[in-house]
Amino acid sequence: MLHIPAGNGGLVSAVTILRSVITRSDVIIKAPSNDPLTAIAIARTLADIAPDHPITRHLAVGYWKGGDLAVEERLYRPQHIEKIVTWGEMASVKHVTRHIQPGLELIALDPKRSATIIGPEAFADDDTLREVAR
Repeated sequence: MLHIPAGNGGLVSAVTILRSVITRSDVIIKAPSNDPLTAIAIARTLADIAPDHPITRHLAVGYWKGGDLAVEERLYRPQHIEKIVTWGEMASVKHVTRHIQPGLELIALDPKRSATIIGPEAFADDDTLREVAR
């Protein structure tokens, strides 16, 4: 499985590694350009602690510039990986779709709408309610 996590927080890379441990899957993680260190630091720490552990042996972290076809066309093939899990903005997710083919599945965790909890103050008057709705 290839994971392409978003780089807007180190927690995403950490959760990606944790998910691979829980599912006991081989995983390649493409370190994001705006957080190139978190996944690598976790993988190196695991390798230092237990180099022969199955988790360590089945985890690879690398970095390449997104869109580097020399890397992607060689790696994004069904004989190398079964699934690509990608987070991020629509352009990033859309880029990965060009590599999808029979035997290679895409799991897209593309941008979603968020939720907000509003309090009773939102209903104070019509102007405030319109502003909250906007």
